Amino acid sequence: MPTLETDVYFAYGSNMDRAQMRERCPESSFLGWGWLNDHRLAYVGWSERWGGGVATVVPRRGDRVPGFLYFVTTADLRRLDRYEGAPRIYRRKIVTIHLGTEPGRTTAVTYRHTGAPERPPGPQYLRVIQDAHAEMLRSRRRDRR
Repeated sequence: MPTLETDVYFAYGSNMDRAQMRERCPESSFLGWGWLNDHRLAYVGWSERWGGGVATVVPRRGDRVPGFLYFVTTADLRRLDRYEGAPRIYRRKIVTIHLGTEPGRTTAVTYRHTGAPERPPGPQYLRVIQDAHAEMLRSRRRDRR
């Protein structure tokens, strides 16, 4: 578990929604985007709020999961723990993220579901994730200019 005053957080799934992250982690600051290599995005469990499965990362060689990077404070991580139901539903995991805007990697904290059967996400949840991925693609195009 990270112990620094400020840490890097890798957000995937609905936490890629920048407005949602501002609400959940008001002390955070957006850093950019990156990839979690050798993992895939899966939808598991059941969320009443979203009406379907929720995102998690699952190891799978050759795949990668896109996400946004944030500087977060210890207080932000505590708020994320509560929102994610850590450590019962999700657990913190330290991962290596390949940076999207420049060559290199960084270590970050993310969350992985503790285990539940895969099931499809609800339409609203999927839309939030698709919108965030579209924002990432726009960022990538700007970065290439």
